[in-house]
Amino acid sequence: MSATWVMTGQRPTEISGMEWAKLDGHWWTIPGRRTKNGREHRVYLTQTALDALQDVPRTSDSHVFVGWRGKRQLAAVNAEVFAGVRRREKPRHALRDTVATGLAAAGVAVEDITKVLNHTYGPRVTQGYDAYGYDKEKRLALMKWERSLRAIVERESQRRNESRATRKWGVTSRHRFWELAGTAHPPDQ
Repeated sequence: MSATWVMTGQRPTEISGMEWAKLDGHWWTIPGRRTKNGREHRVYLTQTALDALQDVPRTSDSHVFVGWRGKRQLAAVNAEVFAGVRRREKPRHALRDTVATGLAAAGVAVEDITKVLNHTYGPRVTQGYDAYGYDKEKRLALMKWERSLRAIVERESQRRNESRATRKWGVTSRHRFWELAGTAHPPDQ
């Protein structure tokens, strides 16, 4: 569940209420009865999100994440995951903050971030006239977020591998590369 949460940035209760019937290809539709603002919301599911969902066992329950329903339960998980990362008055919002910040850092416009998070943006009068769903913008934003997350995971994996190499051989992976390439050390520059 946490992978879908971090990949989409949706509210914990929306993720916990995800239903198999509301998944259609790369899109998940959250019915208005399940959203905070009462409006239906379409969420783009990147390939990484879809891969994570494929690992969820299907049961006779219509919900994807069986047994996850309450805010307190999800807030406790969020507080544990983000312990020591940064202090928050409302720790259950830490993940959505992280997604919004990551989207902004990836160059996503604030208007598009609000659409991904299902927030309102702009003057109320304009909102009433604007029926566009912003699916293209949401898709592009979440694809950028996926690339950012993959880069973070790759850097962490590289750091861990380098740490293992240092412990095993007493050298950095850079030195190990040159060793494997047939020289004892990097060439002089």
